[in-house]
Amino acid sequence: MLSRNPQLLTDPSRLDYLQFLNDWYYGALSGDSHLSYMGLARRGGFMWDKADSGMRKRYREIAVLTAVTLFVALLSEIAGHARLPDEKRRLRDIWDVLRPVTEPGELWSRRYDQLLRA
Repeated sequence: MLSRNPQLLTDPSRLDYLQFLNDWYYGALSGDSHLSYMGLARRGGFMWDKADSGMRKRYREIAVLTAVTLFVALLSEIAGHARLPDEKRRLRDIWDVLRPVTEPGELWSRRYDQLLRA
């Protein structure tokens, strides 16, 4: 992914962040979408006839929280680079709610804590 976009490689902090996203999010999301062995195990397990409703609910929660986290990350990139102070403040509030519910803590500390400062 990163080698196809050489202009992204000029900023070391951006490269570090994109590598983090690739390692922690893209691999699992790609595996789920393309039904690799691990993706099939994650997705297939909750479709199994004997899977309980708690297993299905947990998978849906993880999928929704991952989508919301990545969406908030995208909005944070836009607000941070466009220097939109009101939106940056609102997004910090959203991250404050999101961090305890899911596991974007490292995502926050690597990128958005600094980017969304007023």
